[in-house]
Amino acid sequence: MKSKIEEESQTYPDLDDFFSPQELAEALEAAKDLTPVDDKITVPMIRHLSPTVKSMLVKIINKSWEVSYLPPEWKSYHSLVAPIMKPGKPPSSYRPIALTSCACKLMERMVHRRMSWYLEQNKLLAEEQIGFRSKRGTIDNLIRMEHSIQEAKSSGQYVVAITLDLEKTYGLIWTKGLIFKLHQLGIKGRTLGWIRDFLSDRSFEVKDGNGRSEKRFLKNDTPQGSVISPLLFVIMVNDLPKSIRCSYSGMYAEDMIIWGQNKNLSILQKEIEADASSALKWYAKWGSKVSPDKTTAVVFFQ
Repeated sequence: MKSKIEEESQTYPDLDDFFSPQELAEALEAAKDLTPVDDKITVPMIRHLSPTVKSMLVKIINKSWEVSYLPPEWKSYHSLVAPIMKPGKPPSSYRPIALTSCACKLMERMVHRRMSWYLEQNKLLAEEQIGFRSKRGTIDNLIRMEHSIQEAKSSGQYVVAITLDLEKTYGLIWTKGLIFKLHQLGIKGRTLGWIRDFLSDRSFEVKDGNGRSEKRFLKNDTPQGSVISPLLFVIMVNDLPKSIRCSYSGMYAEDMIIWGQNKNLSILQKEIEADASSALKWYAKWGSKVSPDKTTAVVFFQ
């Protein structure tokens, strides 16, 4: 088992380098035993392939990487979507989980690992974002906010907080906007080309028992249930905290909280409203919508 020092000092290949058999082995070790799709290929099957066949799979992956093209049978070119009911939610609330090729998910995991390392190593992700990131969790932002509340309490101030949540998180991602933001972060070349192809020309069917719906085509979004989608979403909202001028903010993926402290409640209210308005303008600019039902505000009195 690697020590903490070894893990922190570990380096990864450059983003656009070809993948190694070791990277495939690491992806297989981390992969879940997922339900196979039409190709009937499972993760355990790939794990038990001979070294020679695994080497051939790495060559196929690297060819896909080289030409920035995924085989239609691999990517979410045509997904089976399983509608999973959210616990405690009405019948209209479903999570459309995309059932895609296990081979594609392995390649996604390899790409995800490189991109995550690149983004963290170069400190390109907002400090306010703690979702889907190594060594971060919900407690981080809770501690920050709790500190503000305790500080305000000791100095006779108010704290006002407002939470914002998005509707259909993955389903409203503007693909062209995401590609633009990836480029801004220095993700170019094969990596950008591969992600662009991964997100393009996708269709899906809804699977319910033994039945399937007619084929539909997608213009925007990332597939829910995909390995790389959470990281792509974090990248999409990465510059959102910059729109907050007067207040503090914290994020867990799409969930955002804005808070501030002041002795004058009227001034504090105006500051929070101004920052919330800026956040709403950001959402509108990048094609997202805030859920009114999930938006809340709370005042902590002195």
